Amino acid sequence: MLKNLLHQGACGCEENTGDGVGILIQKPDWFFRRVCAEIGIDLPAQDSYGAGLVFLPINPGEAQYCRDALADIIQEVLQASPLALILSSSAKAKRSVMPAI
Repeated sequence: MLKNLLHQGACGCEENTGDGVGILIQKPDWFFRRVCAEIGIDLPAQDSYGAGLVFLPINPGEAQYCRDALADIIQEVLQASPLALILSSSAKAKRSVMPAI
């Protein structure tokens, strides 16, 4: 699998501007259950839910269009929140085109 990941983020060609690529092979159900319990969310069975990041356009109208399209696909959203980002080491060129996460 790793031989197919020779792009900028995966190989660290530009350590301070890479895309932060990562691969999650199995979701950490035990972790999600602990964190969700702390905020009052009761998760369904392990094989009945998913987790992920959504990259939205910065333009509010375009972002809403994407949210509406996702609402047609996803049965229920248990929790949604913006991602806290540390941008101090990111290159200005990358920040200028960064999506909302």
